[in-house]
Amino acid sequence: AYIKSLFKQLQPVWNIVQEIGHNYDIEISCVIYTDGEVPSIHFDQEIINKSHQINAEIDVDLYILPDNTIENEQKINNLVEFT
Repeated sequence: AYIKSLFKQLQPVWNIVQEIGHNYDIEISCVIYTDGEVPSIHFDQEIINKSHQINAEIDVDLYILPDNTIENEQKINNLVEFT
């Protein structure tokens, strides 16, 4: 969804992005933080085609955090909001 959102934002200048992609390296970087659940990562044909049009690579970094890190951080954030 994030990559599709990025492509939608770039649509008004798509021709310029294509020109840049054929003269320079373009990389779409995705970072996923998880506390143990392995997410599903899927690039549909639209993402593959548009990435190809701008000559872009897609990089996905997956970081598995220690147990309950995300849950504990959310609890801390909730406490901070109330103080």
